[in-house]
Amino acid sequence: MIQSRCCPPSSGHGHTEKQAKPLRDQLHEFSHPQSGLSTLSYHLGFDLSRFPQDEVLPENLDVPGLEGHYREVAELTRRSGLSVAELGQRYGAGRTISGFAGRPSTVADRMQEWFEAGPCDGFMLQVPYLPGDLEELVHSLVPEL
Repeated sequence: MIQSRCCPPSSGHGHTEKQAKPLRDQLHEFSHPQSGLSTLSYHLGFDLSRFPQDEVLPENLDVPGLEGHYREVAELTRRSGLSVAELGQRYGAGRTISGFAGRPSTVADRMQEWFEAGPCDGFMLQVPYLPGDLEELVHSLVPEL
């Protein structure tokens, strides 16, 4: 499975559309909420573990880190009803935003669309494990690009 981030999409790919989505869901299931919250807290410069884990994030906090990023994730929790713990799990798995999932050709086509439309000037690809996912990226997605 490949995670692709272009400020902001994430992706997964498999040999078929049917294989890709379960792979992405499995990565999400393996993500521990505290791991994601720890990373998000670091990015924000603010400890999110002090909030009730079964509630949404407070709306207007003065955070010392990336205030716009905090507003974005706080809005996500309110809009979708995600608890702080669920946010941590999604953040840990790279799924706080919609993403690209599908066959390598589908992922490559979506990446090309985003690139040509102008919302990004490149992509960061994450692979959940090495060397298997990196090999799959090189042999299946890269040739499509």
